[in-house]
Amino acid sequence: MNKILGILVGLVLFSTSCGISKKTGYTKKYIKASKQVIEQTFNQQVEADWLNTRAKINLEAGTNRLGGAGWVTLKRDSALMISARKFGFEIAKIKITPDSVIYLNRIQSEYYSESLIKGAASIGLPANFNAIQELILGNLPSEIKEDAKLSLSRDTLRLVKETDRQIIFSTLNSTEFTVTEMGFVDKQTGILVQQTLSNYQTYQDSRLFALDRNLTLKTTDDSEIKISMSFQQPVWNNPSDLALTIPKSYNRAEF
Repeated sequence: MNKILGILVGLVLFSTSCGISKKTGYTKKYIKASKQVIEQTFNQQVEADWLNTRAKINLEAGTNRLGGAGWVTLKRDSALMISARKFGFEIAKIKITPDSVIYLNRIQSEYYSESLIKGAASIGLPANFNAIQELILGNLPSEIKEDAKLSLSRDTLRLVKETDRQIIFSTLNSTEFTVTEMGFVDKQTGILVQQTLSNYQTYQDSRLFALDRNLTLKTTDDSEIKISMSFQQPVWNNPSDLALTIPKSYNRAEF
């Protein structure tokens, strides 16, 4: 691991001092070492079809602040459900699929149901289920695996990948290659999604999962939503019921 980092640092220092800009043998070695760093990070990310975990969740939106316990259930590539509880009672539930968003407000007896594209935009989330899924898992998006630009500082490695739709970025710990920050900017909507990750635990033998997260969502009108989550005792590959029924007595709400 440190050998790869040493190669990267040495090549960066050499190319900087010599003013190398062409793809010489040195820059080719740098590209190869960069790919090894990215490959190592992907190799230690969680791979699971199901995630079930308790969570402490705090939300800050403008002057509003909410906190409580919750339960997060994710079925890979299919659905994400988050249930929020206060004093032992469920107060809200949201279900996100690749096609839709359904939100239940138990306190107001209201529901919100919309397509993922329209629904995600209204609450500042990316209209991309895979991106939401990777934020929960703390995994780098697959798009960053190819042709990402890598820069070095004393303690971190920075990855940036620009596509037609978004700018993806990530910061890695330079010794363990764990993700300490990840996010993206949607080039069409201007929405910024940024998440910091810490308190890594080992699961599935050698896979790493960050228990503590701080998520920031900045929308086009410069409003900001901050969500802190602390996952507790995650359980992997335990199928769960993801059915969500809207009570007939609930009124439809609009965001």
